[in-house]
Amino acid sequence: SGGVESLADGLMDGGKKRWVKGSKWVKSAETEFSGLQVGYVDMNPQELCNAIYGLQGMDSKYVEVQAVIKQINRRLAKRQARRAAVGSMDVMSFTAQGMGNALSGLQSMSFLDSEEISIMLGYLADEVEACKEVMRAQDLANAIFGLQGMTNECEEVRAVIAALVVKMRESEEVFTARDIGYALTGLNGMQQYLHTEVDEMIEELHYKVAASEYGGQMNVLFLQFGKSIRVKIGDAIVTNLENVAKSLKTPKSKNKTLKVE
Repeated sequence: SGGVESLADGLMDGGKKRWVKGSKWVKSAETEFSGLQVGYVDMNPQELCNAIYGLQGMDSKYVEVQAVIKQINRRLAKRQARRAAVGSMDVMSFTAQGMGNALSGLQSMSFLDSEEISIMLGYLADEVEACKEVMRAQDLANAIFGLQGMTNECEEVRAVIAALVVKMRESEEVFTARDIGYALTGLNGMQQYLHTEVDEMIEELHYKVAASEYGGQMNVLFLQFGKSIRVKIGDAIVTNLENVAKSLKTPKSKNKTLKVE
């Protein structure tokens, strides 16, 4: 699967470099994907995770990006069909890290731009459920972070959230400031009290915050500055926190103030 592997790695590198719009490389990737027979060329879990992760700097309103997503969806559909035919135990699942990275790749996407985004979210919800590993705090935070361009009006978004809630309950790892800030960023577009999936995730996040070093402290704000998360406690801003993972990018735009309420 050398052709697919090189495409997946190329997309991953492109995501790190924040290729956007309809760059020549994205058009080339779509053409090469289309030229590979889906029936003969599979993508393994790592290749799929790398390819989806590489979407992180791309805007889903461009048809070239939508075309690449459609080609990846065809591979995800094959996995779902195989899982239905032979059972999940016989289909290699995504790793916990790969799952977090894949969902983080959707951070610049909106399901309003193309139904292919909703289709991909549906497949990824199934992949989260099928993931055999316990997801670490960083994996969970990365996954939730990828939902920042979404709202809970979309059924597939809610399916991803529901699957991640189960994973949050399985994980006993303590959330850092970075993890809390990333999770809050991902939930920024969600409305509370409309769907139980979102309410349950917010409840789980409350538990994670309570179990963290910030549990029980008053007036704690998590501030997003580009690629880093800082914490404001009262009037003091803690500045020596870890940088957000270098492999992930936040939208260039805005600094944000995030709070668990």
